[in-house]
Amino acid sequence: MVMVEHAATSSLLVAVFDGHGVQGHDVSGFVARTFVTLLLRDPRFAAAGGDLCAALSDSLLAAEAAMLREPSIDASLSGSTAAAAIVRGRRLWAIGVGDSRIVLGARRRGAGAPSVQAHPVSHDHKPDLPAEKKRILAAGGRVMATRNRMAPHIVGPARVWLRDVPAPGLAMSRSLGDLVAKAAGVISTPDRYTAELGGAARVLLLASDGLWDFVPNQEAVDGAVQAAADSRRLAELEAAHAEAKGRGRDAAAEAQDAARSLMRVARARWLQRTGGSDDITIVCVLMA
Repeated sequence: MVMVEHAATSSLLVAVFDGHGVQGHDVSGFVARTFVTLLLRDPRFAAAGGDLCAALSDSLLAAEAAMLREPSIDASLSGSTAAAAIVRGRRLWAIGVGDSRIVLGARRRGAGAPSVQAHPVSHDHKPDLPAEKKRILAAGGRVMATRNRMAPHIVGPARVWLRDVPAPGLAMSRSLGDLVAKAAGVISTPDRYTAELGGAARVLLLASDGLWDFVPNQEAVDGAVQAAADSRRLAELEAAHAEAKGRGRDAAAEAQDAARSLMRVARARWLQRTGGSDDITIVCVLMA
C-alpha cells in the first residue's frame, strides 16, 4: 500500500497493489515504490490544473516498464493490480487496473437510505465483462471458468487462457506484468476516474479483492464508519477517565481501527467459506 501526504500541494496520495503469482510480491513492491517516485517527479502533479489522472496513469505504466526491465523479476506468470487515488481539496482523481477497488462513502439524507451511501469509484476488470471479453477473444485468448472434472458445475470466476494452452488462468482482464496473459489480450492500461467529493464525503476505501470478494461495498462503508465511531467514543471515554479531556481527536487511529475491523470481517469469512484466506490490503481515509 501507499500513503503519502504531500504538503506542498496539500494532497493525499493513496494506493493499493495486490500481487499474484510466484513473484507477485516482487512485482507489486517494485511497482509501488517506483510509481510513487515517478508520480512525485511528474510536473503535472504539482502544476495548478495539471491532468492528475494522466500523471497517475503514465507514472503507473512507466513503473511497470521499469519492473519488466528488472532482471531479478520474472513477470511471465506473475503480476499485480493497482488502485490509486489523489485527494486534493474536495476533489478526487483515481486510476484502476485489475480487481482492487476504490469506494467512496458519502452522507445521504432521505427516508430509508443508509446514513452514508457507498459509491464505487473504480470498476473491477473481469474477463467476462462484454468489452473486456471482446478484446481478449480478438487477441486469440479464451475466457472460461475452471471446471471440476468430478462435478458438472463450474467452479470459480471467469479466467483468461491462451487459445491452445491451459495457462495462465488469470481471473482479471487487466494487470501489471503477466506477460503470458498479455499474449491472450490482457492489458495494463488503467481506467481513469474523477469525483467531486463535496461536503458529504465521509470515507474513502481502497482495498484488494481480499476484502471485496466477501464484503459488499455498502457493508464495507457501514463497517468503516461504525468502527471509526466506536474508536472515537472509546478514546473519549478513556480520556475522560484519565482526566485528559484536552486531548484532541486522533483521526489516524480511527482510520486504522476501521481498516483493521474490516480486515477481521473479511478474513473470518474467507476462513469460514474456503478454509484459507487471500491477501487483504485496506487503506481507509476518513474525511471531516
